[in-house]
Amino acid sequence: MIKPAVKCLVIFAAVLLITGCSVAERLDTVEEDQVEIVDEFIFMVQCSETSKRVKGAVVSFCGETAITGLEGMARFENIEAGRYIVEIAAEGFLEYSFDNVVVIATQKLSRVSLQPTKKYSIIYHFTSAASQIWMPVPVYWDGYGTIDLDAVVINPEPNSLYTDEHGNLIAYFYNGSGANMKYSLEFVIEVSKIKHDLAGYATDYDQSSEIYLLYTAPERYTQSDDPRIISLAEEITAGAADPVEKAKLIAGWVRSNIVPGDAPYGWLPDAISVLQYKKGHCGAYANMFVALSRAVGIPARNVSVFHNPFGDDFESGKHSKTFYGHIIAEFYLENYGWVQVETSMNRVGVVPYDLIILSKGNTFTLEKSNFGKKHLWFHLPERGTNGQVEDTQMEVERLY
Repeated sequence: MIKPAVKCLVIFAAVLLITGCSVAERLDTVEEDQVEIVDEFIFMVQCSETSKRVKGAVVSFCGETAITGLEGMARFENIEAGRYIVEIAAEGFLEYSFDNVVVIATQKLSRVSLQPTKKYSIIYHFTSAASQIWMPVPVYWDGYGTIDLDAVVINPEPNSLYTDEHGNLIAYFYNGSGANMKYSLEFVIEVSKIKHDLAGYATDYDQSSEIYLLYTAPERYTQSDDPRIISLAEEITAGAADPVEKAKLIAGWVRSNIVPGDAPYGWLPDAISVLQYKKGHCGAYANMFVALSRAVGIPARNVSVFHNPFGDDFESGKHSKTFYGHIIAEFYLENYGWVQVETSMNRVGVVPYDLIILSKGNTFTLEKSNFGKKHLWFHLPERGTNGQVEDTQMEVERLY
């Protein structure tokens, strides 16, 4: 009989049967306290789109009941991204079946994420008399967090809709009347919480690649080439063998050394100011992580999101103002992809709440703008002159 495990984050540690690597060996690198291996399960997945079945992973997990609320990581061979039915079997137990599970294949590797998903209908709207408005528009981002996105409607029709160098979709509006105009963005999005399996991962970077050159470069507010940033980054990561270990050390330093709260540098927490005052909000944590990572050759960038700071899910209903805005970060691994980091919580490869990704990068090109670029993040509408952004609301309907 499976006994309830200690209270802890639900964790899966999965291995290919052919590797011979034990579950205990793979859990050695898990940093969460008091992880208890409850039992080992055979996973059988069947793609509901193609009916293809795949078997061959052993999974261990912990949780309050060890049966409900399953989410985490598993490894399979020859499996494709798609929606799957998951069956779990263990000796002495009946099979448990879980529908609505999404498998996301990573770049060139067999790691997949098996997580229940949630689907939301979102209407984001505001009014403004500003002559110019730039608004980030959600796009599909590589399967981490964002599972599916459709039914995107922008009203009124933007004067321009363009994609910048980071892959962000930006709507531009011009209002020459001087009167208040209502803007709205509607979309249906399917999301999952994020958990990467990074145990034992090591890599060398192709330092001539576009990603490496773009996301290790210093920027105006992310001064990764400053001697103070470089010295600190090298000190923090001394002895670390690979980018994952370095990222964990950097995230730990950031969370331990920056105090939450307002700081004298205002709303643009450039890395040098954050280092000087060691104080700030979510953007300060994220940008400091990015600067330190870039300083030791790890591609990294900020990620601007909406989430619910009062819970793990979005609540149905109308929500006023902008309390959903938040900044996290991510770093890149060669032949794997981008790994998200909740820098405010010191969670590397783990984001334990639903999120809507609005933009990625540390510099955003705002076309037809007399002030050029917006730096560090872009999740709320940016206005031009003559008018504020007002009456901001997000209407949420949970579809499943």
